[in-house]
Amino acid sequence: MIRQTSRTFLNTIYNYFLFNVIKKRIFLNKKINIHVFGDSHGRMCFQGLDCINHSTNAITMHRVGRDKLSLLNFSKNNVKNNDAVILIFGEIDCRCHIKKQILLNREYNAIISELVDEYIKAIEINVAKYKKLDIILCSIVPPTRQSDFEKINEPISHEFPFIGTDKERVKFTQDINELLKVKCTNNKYTFLDFHNDYCDKEGLLNFELSDQNVHIKENKKILDKLDTIIIALNRSNIE
Repeated sequence: MIRQTSRTFLNTIYNYFLFNVIKKRIFLNKKINIHVFGDSHGRMCFQGLDCINHSTNAITMHRVGRDKLSLLNFSKNNVKNNDAVILIFGEIDCRCHIKKQILLNREYNAIISELVDEYIKAIEINVAKYKKLDIILCSIVPPTRQSDFEKINEPISHEFPFIGTDKERVKFTQDINELLKVKCTNNKYTFLDFHNDYCDKEGLLNFELSDQNVHIKENKKILDKLDTIIIALNRSNIE
């Protein structure tokens, strides 16, 4: 009787170790497929990351929200159940489009609320096609100080110039990041917030960490934060 009890106890310990310790270790070390959708910041912020990067230059948050599946389409880009999807859009909108809308006499809060709402709808339409996806929304990169940019580069002559003062563009960026953070909470998405890691005391891009243009170049802090997120997502998927 004592031997039988001991054997049962040992079997219980063995099974616990097998299915909880070893299994967790296997799953935590299992590679998760990561997709990145974004504008040029999607390439710059996640350079060096083992991922499938679908980022395309000059795509605005407004276009994603307006065109929805015709522009942002997970299934057409081979996203599968249980993959992680990172999205990073909005810097161009804050650089020039929001101020344009203000100059057309649109109300500021209505502009940014509609912008974020339609963007999230485009994501939700995609997510609805899957049983399980891990969605990671990025904060918008801090705006570049116009004088920093123009000391090295000529004034922007293409369709996305600086419109609005540095201070205004800081406000646009910070306000939209707050809206994105709330949307992530409401939709159970993860918010990858690296804004404060790359801005100076005025809320503008720390130019020493940039590509001397409008992008983040030294991206270690972003990748470190993403590593923490991916580990947490793996844990939650097996618990």
